[in-house]
Amino acid sequence: MKLFDILLIKTKYCPISWLIRKYTHSEWNHCAFILDNKTIIDCKSIGIKIRPLKVYLNKFYKLKLIRLNGLTKKNKRKMKYHLIFIKPLLKVNYFRFLITLWLIFINYKGKLPTYTCSGFIAICLKKIGYYIRLDKKISRITPEDINQKKERKMLPKVYILIPAYNESKNISILIKNLNLTKYSFLIVNDGSTDNTLD
Repeated sequence: MKLFDILLIKTKYCPISWLIRKYTHSEWNHCAFILDNKTIIDCKSIGIKIRPLKVYLNKFYKLKLIRLNGLTKKNKRKMKYHLIFIKPLLKVNYFRFLITLWLIFINYKGKLPTYTCSGFIAICLKKIGYYIRLDKKISRITPEDINQKKERKMLPKVYILIPAYNESKNISILIKNLNLTKYSFLIVNDGSTDNTLD
């Protein structure tokens, strides 16, 4: 096992796990990041925890290891850095988790109260340009999406250069919309005489 491999988990005797598998058409109901041969990062209803792997090494669980191809040492360092800062920001508790599951089951399209385990993994991977699926919102990524090898890929870093001349009225809307995309961008002030630079 290597750092940031993904562990897919099937909980055998749990009704909520059964519902998740049924709804997502998957054999898997949970996933976690591998830190080393003994430790995982687990995002559950109790929050994001660093836990021993042995928690899942018994007859109540079936496991599968997924290796993400293309992760460099630099990517892994960036992921570690991101995890240090994202962990306190994710407000996960059992009530939020149940509300999130219920909203997913009813196909709610808005923002979810918290991340699912696979959404947590997808948001961490997005920070380094690695996408599980490009056609799905990150909050809707499932363990089955992670399981399907054909979709996972590292996108090349693409920068969009945008010249801006006297665009002070439009620049904030442009930046807001560009921040919603997966691309990095640079806006170049082209000698504006208004407040474009601000």
